[in-house]
Amino acid sequence: MDKTSEDFTRASLVYGTGFLQVSWKKDVRKLKFLKTKDIGKKKYEWKEEERVFYDAPYCEWVDNYALWYDWHNTDRKNKQYWFKRLVLTEGEIRRRYPMADTKRLEVALASDGGDLTDYASVRQEVRSLHDRIVRGAAAQSSSGVSGTSDKYTGTPSEIKMYEVFEWFRPFDDSYAVMVGSGNVPIFKDGEMPIPFDFKEAPFIEAAYLKIPGEFEGYGIPLILEDLS
Repeated sequence: MDKTSEDFTRASLVYGTGFLQVSWKKDVRKLKFLKTKDIGKKKYEWKEEERVFYDAPYCEWVDNYALWYDWHNTDRKNKQYWFKRLVLTEGEIRRRYPMADTKRLEVALASDGGDLTDYASVRQEVRSLHDRIVRGAAAQSSSGVSGTSDKYTGTPSEIKMYEVFEWFRPFDDSYAVMVGSGNVPIFKDGEMPIPFDFKEAPFIEAAYLKIPGEFEGYGIPLILEDLS
């Protein structure tokens, strides 16, 4: 949790609100394990086994640029929907969603990857602009942030990436995952009940400066904009 907590805190300081996603993670893999006791031998014996690598509570930081939710300014418990966007490889998808329906998943993986834009690349562009200003260089005019990056589109062709959406609707007790350009829902019947007993979207938010009646908080950059 060290790095997760650091990212969570930094996001709260910079953006005003940081987000965590909590869940129960079970990572089961079928791999070949070395059975030869004497590693000095020229021939090794390998045996395929299915092992549990992780089976416990899990918590991960959620990038503010990857989380979209009910825009109404209400408490978290009253929000109608939450979307979390990821860009994953086939192997990551299979490992992250072991409960996916086999046929639906094959259809999703056979489609195009979808929009692979790295929306968080705006951070790099802002940092670059800031550096030019601080160093005294003439700031180049820009009509806005392009949001493009080679983070995903520049990967080797044999590593295919897919846009993935996790969709939570607490009031409908619905959880769905859509994959690829066709937004194919990969669970049986397209969705399943929210797999947590508390029946809420599994996101936790923390604001740096909480404003009464507001869902999102103020971060340090917004405070420094006007010190009067």
